[in-house]
Amino acid sequence: MKIRKTVSKILALVVLFVFPLIAFANELGSPSWEIKLIPYFWMTDLSGTTDVQGEKSKVDQSFFDILKKINMAFMLAVEARKDKWGIFLNPMYTSMRDDAKVGNVAVTLRNRMLAFDFGGFYRLAEWQTISDALQTNYLDLRFGGRYWHKHSAIDASVNNQGVFSTSMSTTWIDPLVGLHYNVCLTSKWMLNLSGDVGGGGFSKTSDITFDAFAGFGYSIDKDKSLIFGYRALYVSRKDDVDGVDMYSHTTMHGPIVAFELKF
Repeated sequence: MKIRKTVSKILALVVLFVFPLIAFANELGSPSWEIKLIPYFWMTDLSGTTDVQGEKSKVDQSFFDILKKINMAFMLAVEARKDKWGIFLNPMYTSMRDDAKVGNVAVTLRNRMLAFDFGGFYRLAEWQTISDALQTNYLDLRFGGRYWHKHSAIDASVNNQGVFSTSMSTTWIDPLVGLHYNVCLTSKWMLNLSGDVGGGGFSKTSDITFDAFAGFGYSIDKDKSLIFGYRALYVSRKDDVDGVDMYSHTTMHGPIVAFELKF
């Protein structure tokens, strides 16, 4: 039920963000409006450390380890641009469950994470180097934020009798600034580089977070492209858990396959 509610909220957010822009662009009939929908699949590994009062624990899970535990994943990037200015939204949701048993004690760990980038961008430069290229070379300055919501719950039972249950939720927003660079290599192939950095250690922000992507795109036609690349997302943060400081350093990284559709 919670998963369905979360997915409904994400879809509603995307619909409210995208479709009014598409309708407005169509009504104006302006070719200067450009809207992109980019669903993608991120085959991420997860690694990191957690430090509580000097006691450190490590996490190192491959994509295939995570795939066994995942209940659902939703990833989509959305952009809308007119002339030099634009806005973007990039929601990502995952729900995972891990079951273990030690003797007659059964433990279930549930983790849910919702993260989405949001903000605007300004086209610093745009140029054409290949006359018949289906894509344009450009450099964008991006600015905005990354919203995080993490929820963890642990249930333990002895002989199927519930004896212990606890949960923790954390929500914060990090300010971000970054660059997005796209350059045509041939009339069909392009190089795509992007990265941002944020946080700053302010109240209720990460100490530091960064997101980096490098990949290649292939233009099927002027409105559709395939994108292949590698993404790394890092966050370092301090949380207060019942009066105790908990330091976490987490990296998600792995290959990405995406489909870009333009309106």
